Amino acid sequence: MIVSALPPLLKLESPDDIYAFIRVKPNGKPLSAVVHLVNWNLRAGGGNDPFKHLSLSLPFSDEWKGRLTARYFQPGRKEGENLELEWHSGYFRMTVPRLEAWGIVELAAKPGQLRKESFP
Repeated sequence: MIVSALPPLLKLESPDDIYAFIRVKPNGKPLSAVVHLVNWNLRAGGGNDPFKHLSLSLPFSDEWKGRLTARYFQPGRKEGENLELEWHSGYFRMTVPRLEAWGIVELAAKPGQLRKESFP
């Protein structure tokens, strides 16, 4: 099967029961995509067991290097937090500082930096 031979789009370094879902805004201005993170690590008494330092890796085109920004948003916080992108050969990596119940990472092209055809 061809699909099983393809590398995964998103690599998540986390404990079990942490899930990530990618969504791309097809005609957005600026170009953007979001990764929804969900923590299903439940405590016996209720609530989630928070997790620190969750890493995400995504493949990229060389055209993207230095042209993307990443911000992390959590419920109950008014401001997003800038995430540093670590650029490696063929992929970039970012680390989310803390995941409670859920959070969102927004990846956006710096204005005028990327063509729509090259974005995920």
